[in-house]
Amino acid sequence: MSQNPISGAQQIKLSNVSWQQFEQLLAELGEERSTRLTYRQGKIEMSNPTEDLHRCHRLIESLILLLADELYLDITALGSVTLKHAGLGCAIEPDGCYYLRQVALSGRAVDLTQIPAPNLVVEIAIVKSAIDRLALYQRLGIAEVWRYVPQANDKALNGELRMYQLENDRYVDRGSSLAFPFLPVDRVLEFLGHSNMLGLAQALQLLRSWLNQQGLCAEP
Repeated sequence: MSQNPISGAQQIKLSNVSWQQFEQLLAELGEERSTRLTYRQGKIEMSNPTEDLHRCHRLIESLILLLADELYLDITALGSVTLKHAGLGCAIEPDGCYYLRQVALSGRAVDLTQIPAPNLVVEIAIVKSAIDRLALYQRLGIAEVWRYVPQANDKALNGELRMYQLENDRYVDRGSSLAFPFLPVDRVLEFLGHSNMLGLAQALQLLRSWLNQQGLCAEP
């Protein structure tokens, strides 16, 4: 599949930035900012998410939350928080961050020296990053990464999804989820297609029907 990422996302790059300067920048920008930041080895990337990015993430999060609800799984959805580790000198902000348990968080940052890494992050790859983001997630110990590359056509829902699982300190594309072992990539892409053609409510209904057909719904 040829990749033609959606245009419109803006990106700013800075170099020779200390960790202390990065922390100061986070404080100055505040918690209500829309700008996303990535930091590694003195380099910062800043980008502003587009509406297409938000739409793709909202749909994927709707799928994740429905799965958790139907299966009676405890889940905490934190959105685009700052996953940071001062000792490793790196930080990254995924589009979605999920713990398969209840987590209390004060503010937008998750200090991974104090709180265990999330079970799953979701990333919508609107623009190509000069920083190896998968390497950052690996360094931070993120067990699973869903990376969706939307396309410029068909309202940004005709894209490619990869599900990476962390195994022996490297990511392996298994084609299915670690957090939801019954869930293949194709089923997520089908859900996105249904959302595009039929609307979110109908897509969620079809997803529930699929879960029932698979015998996956837990008893109340």
